[in-house]
Amino acid sequence: IAVMHDLNLTAAFADHVVMMRDGRVVASGEVQQVYTSENLSAAYGCRIDLSVPVSAAAPVIHPGVVVNA
Repeated sequence: IAVMHDLNLTAAFADHVVMMRDGRVVASGEVQQVYTSENLSAAYGCRIDLSVPVSAAAPVIHPGVVVNA
């Protein structure tokens, strides 16, 4: 068991992840199930995009740009 905030490092090594926000579980399961743009955006409160390179076993996280109008 480990607590990690580096999403890309977590994706590379974890078999099971629990994503939380404000002490509540947003999603839980295998990285490919939990790491979705919808779940990541809900957990971090900003748009998060991700990609899965063909050569990679895990997704790569790309924080979005948030513009406050």
